[in-house]
Amino acid sequence: MAHSDSDNRVSKQSKPSPPTSTSSSTSSSYHNISNTPVTHNMDWISHLPQSILHDILSRLPEEDAARTSLLSKAWHDTWSTFPLLVFNESRFEMAEVPDGADMQLRKAMFLLNRYKFCNWVGNILLSFQCKQLPINKFKLVFKSLPPPDLLPTVNHWIKFVCDSGVEELELRVSDYVQQIETGVKLAYHEFAWLPLCVLEANSLIKLELSWYFRVDRTFLNSPIKFASLQVLSLSHIYFGDGQMIHYLIYSCPLIENLELNRCYGVKSVSIRGLPKLKKVYIVGVEEVDVDAPGLEDLCFSGFQTFICCKINMDRCRNLRELSLSDVNSIIITDQWLVELFQKFPLLDTLVLEGFSMSDFIHISSNQLKVLKLCNCQDLDEIEIVAPNLFKCTYHCDGSIIPSISILDCSIQFVLEVVFFVDFLLDLDYLRTFLQVIPKHIPVSLFLGFGDDSTVEFDPFLLERCHRASPSIKHLTLCAVSDAKEWCLLLVSRVFWSCRPSVVSFNLGVNKTLVKIFCEKLMGRKENDCCSYSEAKCWWHFLEGVKVSSSFMEHNVDDDIKTLLEAFPILSSEEEEEISLFKVGHIKFMLEWQSNCKSNTR
Repeated sequence: MAHSDSDNRVSKQSKPSPPTSTSSSTSSSYHNISNTPVTHNMDWISHLPQSILHDILSRLPEEDAARTSLLSKAWHDTWSTFPLLVFNESRFEMAEVPDGADMQLRKAMFLLNRYKFCNWVGNILLSFQCKQLPINKFKLVFKSLPPPDLLPTVNHWIKFVCDSGVEELELRVSDYVQQIETGVKLAYHEFAWLPLCVLEANSLIKLELSWYFRVDRTFLNSPIKFASLQVLSLSHIYFGDGQMIHYLIYSCPLIENLELNRCYGVKSVSIRGLPKLKKVYIVGVEEVDVDAPGLEDLCFSGFQTFICCKINMDRCRNLRELSLSDVNSIIITDQWLVELFQKFPLLDTLVLEGFSMSDFIHISSNQLKVLKLCNCQDLDEIEIVAPNLFKCTYHCDGSIIPSISILDCSIQFVLEVVFFVDFLLDLDYLRTFLQVIPKHIPVSLFLGFGDDSTVEFDPFLLERCHRASPSIKHLTLCAVSDAKEWCLLLVSRVFWSCRPSVVSFNLGVNKTLVKIFCEKLMGRKENDCCSYSEAKCWWHFLEGVKVSSSFMEHNVDDDIKTLLEAFPILSSEEEEEISLFKVGHIKFMLEWQSNCKSNTR
């Protein structure tokens, strides 16, 4: 069997197999009962029962578990009978497309790779069928929509695993979901029929579908009963109307986790009579009515802001986590917040995104621990009194920066501020925003700049300003543009707004920005750049620098040249694979002169 796919297969523990003669002899040698001398280099693990080896594999990361098949024949046999099957076309080892290949050759290579992937999946399933091996989990991920002529084969695979008593089933198309996110829509006839065998699989405990399926109305006449189903996640499924989705939900008496993400044909959802329900995630529905006394976590997003969305959740008295996004029937006011915390006395996590708000908001709660506010309009000032609050996150585009007053919070409190700047960031506003935050509160600041964004900075205002720049705990810089002049402008200006103890950059986003920052650090002892100005350049206030990165073995004290020499060269494909939100690939620990900074926040 080929196991080059790093996301191939991980499993639950299968049924224990009877002891073999090999394992018996191993036990005798261990107790030194037989005449065989004890050998300390002997591979004891490989001689354990296969059920234990399966359990070991299930606890390893997927890539490490896959590599065990190369250790020995025993491990290869263990891997080949592993009852959790994960097939991901994106991670399958395929023939590489030559550089400069035309579209016709790329298409031919793609079809060849897909044929190899499908042949590989079919061979493994055939092996399980011939050996009558159990399948506890089956995950199938296609990179793009399978063509119609491939659907009978896929349906045959699905029916086989459903008939095998599978407990966890996940079917996903990655590129299709990505197209949906960007607004690309398919015609109704392009949605494949969901195999009825999926809805008849009574052994299922977890079902996740993120595909281009449509549900046949005939299933309403079927005695569907997911007697054991605990997790149901449906994304981008085409339902004819709300009746079918309600019939499906109420066929799951033991359901604990329900997710409905932009399912077509569903305008309203009513959830009641499900005593085990703990978590609900709903996106793209106009109206939601939830009556679940045991519900602890509720997330609702209107997604399409031009539709008036409504939610009724008043009877969920045990709610602990609430996330609301783009519910345009609600305007956040002080009174709304007071009533919210009265209705849900256990609420400790609150996320509000895309709301219209009063210009002044007062948040008071003894229970609240986590607060997140994203892209809230008309908000000028926030006042927080929450003695148990240990994390507050504020997201916006940087065009309007409100004032945040923390009157009471936990001693472990951290403030995270995230600005994704689309057009303009006024650094004087940012400086003022940071100045009013109490000095004892740690602040982590993320500044992300798009292609058309810039920063506004008045050097004359700086010369007249005698206030020390506010110090913060952590600054992360992320910029799409790699134009040298723009990066130089950003590095020269942004550090007048704050004095970070740690600065992080992402390698895959903008190497030019990192190199310019390094050059400023290396030349910080030279004063020619600002000899004719009353205000010194920010880099002259540094006393020491330490560097750590993902590609250097040790931290480097004040040796930026070593960092630049070790700077990795990434291909464009590797850069695309690095997430914009993953920080910490390069970190600079900065020590500032005491006369230019306040206490570190």
